[in-house]
Amino acid sequence: MSIYNEPEEWLKDSIESILHQSFSNLEFIIVNDNPVRELNGSLVRRYMDIDSRIRLIENAENIGLTCSLNIAFKEAHGTYIARMDGDDISLPERLETQFRFMEAHPEIGVCGSWVQFFGNLRFLSQKVYKVPLTSRQIKSALPFYNPIIHPTSFFRKSVIEPLEPLYDEKYRSAQDYLLWEKLLNHTIDLANIKNVLLRYRISENQISSALKQSQNTVASTIRLRTLEKLGLHLSEDEKSLMMSLANREHLTLQSQLKDAEDLLLKTKTFLTDVDSSNTFIVEQTLYSEWLYCYLNFAFKRKNVFRFFRSSLFQLRFLSLRSFVKILI
Repeated sequence: MSIYNEPEEWLKDSIESILHQSFSNLEFIIVNDNPVRELNGSLVRRYMDIDSRIRLIENAENIGLTCSLNIAFKEAHGTYIARMDGDDISLPERLETQFRFMEAHPEIGVCGSWVQFFGNLRFLSQKVYKVPLTSRQIKSALPFYNPIIHPTSFFRKSVIEPLEPLYDEKYRSAQDYLLWEKLLNHTIDLANIKNVLLRYRISENQISSALKQSQNTVASTIRLRTLEKLGLHLSEDEKSLMMSLANREHLTLQSQLKDAEDLLLKTKTFLTDVDSSNTFIVEQTLYSEWLYCYLNFAFKRKNVFRFFRSSLFQLRFLSLRSFVKILI
């Protein structure tokens, strides 16, 4: 875990959620990436006084999350390495569940899990976020969104050690998204466990707008690169539109909505042809993309029938909340 400027109560909740795990045979590496903040070091040392499993690494200066994680991974001695963030809460059985899963599935290099949101964004609080489960489903989802939630990730050290430094230090954001792409390119199988094992904090103050834009740019690049590696060739205009959709930019022209629909249909056809066994995850993902396009369209009321008539629409994925948003 790398800590920077999280509120003291958040840090306490996060640290204690690891110390109180049902799986107790662990070392807990905490990297202080904000050495000028006295609270960080003093708080961790108080916990070290009562629990010898904690190891504190003090950076000489702020070097960013990516570099701090590479340091922590290199220092880790365990057979498995679990990620954790200083603002989230691991459920008591998290590490034991992931340990047992990895022991039972030696072919898996990294596993994550579902999460439950909590925090001050009420419209998301308590919602369970479900990510795809199998390596094949994760690979199909990669062109559209990050399919493993970083603070739930649990690594088999023998698999990732030859790839160190694990995270690409040229990037200060979206380092996890880049990592999943890297691991899949090395044919390392990934998985998610069908259980909520972590409470994922959401807050308006967690990320700056500048960093969010950086994350979107990196994520868009990964999406295009993944589609191209699968064999989907896009024109420059289509690439530009794909980037706009990934960044959730508003559509203002009728022609833009049509172009977006055509691009998503082209992508859907291609991906289902590549692997028909992943039809469900592809249809679910492309439906979500189509829904975002429609909801971000300036004149959506005039196009409500277009939304429902499109073959991207899937009734089985329509929630009551989405239905209301579509109609208002």
